[in-house]
Amino acid sequence: MSTAEYEVEKVIDHRKSTTNTDGHGHDDEYLIKWKNYPHSENTWEPESNLNSIALQEARKLKQDRELEYLVDALAARAAANNNVSSSSSSSDVGSDNYQYDTLASKVNLHEITSTRQNRRILKRIIQNDVDLTQLFIVEEHDEENRRYDGLDSGNNFVPSVVTTSSSSTTSSSGRRSRRRNNSRTNNDNNSSSTSKADDMGWLGHFIGKSHTLQNLHIGSLLKGEEHIEPFWTGIQQNRSIQSLRFGGCDLLRGNILEKLHPFFRFNGNLVKIELAECTLGINGAKQFSRALGECTHKGSLRCVRLDDNDLTDRGLKRIIRALSLHENIEGLTVSDNNVGREGCRTLGRYLTFMSSKLKDLNLSYNRIDDEGLSLLVDGLGATTIDNDEEVHNCALKQLCLTGNASISSSGLRTVTSLLTTPTCNLEQLWLYHMNIGDEGASVLADGLAKNKSLRKLWFNPATCGITSTGWNRFATMLCDATTINNTYLSNHTIELIGKHYTNYAPSDDQIPHGIRRHLRLHNHVQLTTKHIAYCKIMKHHEHMRMDPFFEWKLKFLPIMVTWFTNVRKLWDGPETQSRELSNIFQFVRGMPFYFGNNSGLAVQAREEACLLSTRKRGRGRHHACSSFVSLGREQRKRRKGGRTRVFAIGDSVKLDNFCTADVAVVKNVSYEGWKPVYQVQFANGEVWGGVGADALSEVIEGGSVEK
Repeated sequence: MSTAEYEVEKVIDHRKSTTNTDGHGHDDEYLIKWKNYPHSENTWEPESNLNSIALQEARKLKQDRELEYLVDALAARAAANNNVSSSSSSSDVGSDNYQYDTLASKVNLHEITSTRQNRRILKRIIQNDVDLTQLFIVEEHDEENRRYDGLDSGNNFVPSVVTTSSSSTTSSSGRRSRRRNNSRTNNDNNSSSTSKADDMGWLGHFIGKSHTLQNLHIGSLLKGEEHIEPFWTGIQQNRSIQSLRFGGCDLLRGNILEKLHPFFRFNGNLVKIELAECTLGINGAKQFSRALGECTHKGSLRCVRLDDNDLTDRGLKRIIRALSLHENIEGLTVSDNNVGREGCRTLGRYLTFMSSKLKDLNLSYNRIDDEGLSLLVDGLGATTIDNDEEVHNCALKQLCLTGNASISSSGLRTVTSLLTTPTCNLEQLWLYHMNIGDEGASVLADGLAKNKSLRKLWFNPATCGITSTGWNRFATMLCDATTINNTYLSNHTIELIGKHYTNYAPSDDQIPHGIRRHLRLHNHVQLTTKHIAYCKIMKHHEHMRMDPFFEWKLKFLPIMVTWFTNVRKLWDGPETQSRELSNIFQFVRGMPFYFGNNSGLAVQAREEACLLSTRKRGRGRHHACSSFVSLGREQRKRRKGGRTRVFAIGDSVKLDNFCTADVAVVKNVSYEGWKPVYQVQFANGEVWGGVGADALSEVIEGGSVEK
């Protein structure tokens, strides 16, 4: 549709197209409302199709859309600064109604805990035990959240769990301790003189005073809890927690996130925030975005995980605005939510305008389609100008799109456009629970053929819909055996293509044997990409053409010998030596002017090492080669005399040591270093080039001898 046929009434929206008019990169497109036509006939038009008036309106719309995001970010930053200035200090938090400090020195742990394990855990918190760095708080009957017991337990400490029952606060140090506690009667339950809220208040107080606690995991503790505000007031004072996780909590009940504003505001060590199964919705997203805005230490936060929180595009937009204030975000997970096209547009703008340092992005199990993925990739592959320097935003190393079943091969094509960019750093791509099919496999193979960064491509070979046609495309991408050059330029970096788990054990039975063999070669820890290319060439090319290297003449011989010497270290066997001798023979046979004669001027190839010394910058350099070519006896005699025969153009000469007695005429003279090299023509018109002076003798006309 052209604007010459229709009149533009209004420019409605703006986007980046997949390809521009010349087939490369991206171009701007605008959604046009045509005059006297219904909205159903609105169309996306490239910038080149708009007249001057419509183009002016379109560019203004584009500028407004780009500024909208930055203005929102600046407004959020200003609001955060106002909140900080209105707060007095972290030491005044809850000073009016929090009186635990005066009683802490006299408190009896038997009065505020009901089990030995609880007292032991609380005592370790009070003493700032350096081995107690991780704490789980879950309800005793909450088996769902107990699955997190053991997370991050590889740092020389055992995760400790505080559990709450309907009558008291209990704790244990792992699953075995909990089972022992559940099997015996607790004699201290009836002797507790404090209420349930007071018990949680003391726990919060000592957590707030801890200097060693780094990871706090709160499970479904809040279900049915209405009097634990002292617990949150105590946590407000903590400054050592680096990772805070809520799992299965009703955060909207009691406005928990708002009560933790002082914690977010003054904790400069907070690195990770995780909310799982908390059902945030739009109201929870507002509270969480305000909590992120409260953070005054914008450079500390590195990772945010939002799993199964009923987030929509509107809620994600608010959270992304708040995250734009945190300049060092490296990991973002928004999985099992309702993020769609507009959410991808928001993420794309965040990645475009904020010079993102994002390395890990998880968008699994959302409502992302092809167009939404295109909007996201536009941001990942964008560049911005910072201090007159071009900054590439493509720092992403891991991208998870698992479970977005609406993504087709067209959407995967936008991902391959990211893979083929020179600045791509993507190392892992997850595509589980998606119908990739042969067309998608072909698209991915084309992108991987030009990519050197991706290491692992995750999908289920049994359910992805790929047949032998698609697997053949992957095989060609791994090793294109049509020519040696294509084999050398194949992908030698990817280490995994598809992984199926059977009974929680990895299996690659669905992957063709040839692909598995190449992937095992890529996973060899002692092989570089160059070594892998050597092995593929030796495997798939029994005969190598030497004629493309004839123009290098004798300079190529030591290169070829060195190449086979390196290959022999990786691919040793009788066939290696056979191929080496065969290729040397082809090279020698193809250059008769430098090798071979019929009168004793023999070329001797020896398989013993020699040192070739060259001078550079006043110092001698020694290069080792495994064979060398020695001149014949007659040539050595001529050199020993210190004379070099020189012929002029037009001289008639005979060729020594060749099977011909015909007279030839010198047609051209060139020099290789100090040596003259001649081109001669016989009477029958045949021309020989690359003839050395030692091969010419018996001057018929002219000629001279130069000392």
